[in-house]
Amino acid sequence: YEISFDRDFNGDGYTGEPPVVDGDGDGFADGGGVYRLFVNGAAVPLVDRRGRAMSDASNSRWDASVAIPDADGFDVLLEGSGRYDGRYLVWDVGSDGVIQKTYGWFTADQMMKQGYETSFDRDFNDDGHKGAPPAFDNDGDGFVDGGGDYRLFRNGAAIPLTDRRGRAKSDGSSRLWDATAVIDDGDGFAVLIEGSGRLADQFVVWDVGSDGVITNSNGWYTGDRMLLEGYETSFDRDFNDDGIIGIPPVEDSDGDGLVDGAGAYRLFRAGEAVDLKNGRGRTYSDLSSRRWDVTKAVVTDDGFDVLLEGGGSLTGRYLVWETGADGVITRSIGWATSDRLTQMGFGDLFT
Repeated sequence: YEISFDRDFNGDGYTGEPPVVDGDGDGFADGGGVYRLFVNGAAVPLVDRRGRAMSDASNSRWDASVAIPDADGFDVLLEGSGRYDGRYLVWDVGSDGVIQKTYGWFTADQMMKQGYETSFDRDFNDDGHKGAPPAFDNDGDGFVDGGGDYRLFRNGAAIPLTDRRGRAKSDGSSRLWDATAVIDDGDGFAVLIEGSGRLADQFVVWDVGSDGVITNSNGWYTGDRMLLEGYETSFDRDFNDDGIIGIPPVEDSDGDGLVDGAGAYRLFRAGEAVDLKNGRGRTYSDLSSRRWDVTKAVVTDDGFDVLLEGGGSLTGRYLVWETGADGVITRSIGWATSDRLTQMGFGDLFT
């Protein structure tokens, strides 16, 4: 009727159909109303399989913002709002304008991984790159620099770190740990996990294949256990804070019969260290009990005598462990006063 009555009824500045243009280059024909895909100067209505036309009014949770041509039709980008804010959906649309498939809702990082930053020429995750960012490890921690999922660095390439189900790992995977360092061991990787909260000062090491898939997990270990497992040397880090990376030298500079340094008690004999342990192989340290500490050891003909000093309700009392040459406790004597233990032949422990 605009043509027959020669009147611009809808006030769009044209009498009759307006020319089909895409002045802003978003892939849609300019003008309000329903979405129309722009191709070769023509407008193709965007519809679902039932023929219903799509527009800004179709749903309050999204708007179509960009359309790009592909080999057999179009990809149409939808941007979410409300509870979908910051997420994106892509419609796979045929050359006739009919929506065929739907992909999403994706986060910005997922849009990058799906290749949409390149196809839509847009930096969705605001990392300063369109597409996968270049792989750098400037801080030397073994991970590719940048936020998002953990990616292992090898020969200038990035390898995603995943579990056996293909789920990617990141700082957001758990509130109780973060991955902090990677060692490339030739046929795969060792990944260091540091605990926080109730797991503070404890560590896990993941064995990871060359494909980035986690194959085994060792831990949770204390700093002392990390030392004993050899991880101080491999990760070049003093986990137990004894001032030495790796097994400390065997010394007894204070002459108490115990090897100097923190960690498990080690008995000193002729320049060698002998672990103090029970019959099950369990070692002891200052953390083993709040009621006592080992304070001295003397070498005997067949092993060691080890002095324990009590605390709390045991203050002023002592206990003696007799051990074999292998450091295994064979007998326990006490709790008794120093005078009583001296009378029993353990005076050397109090001099």
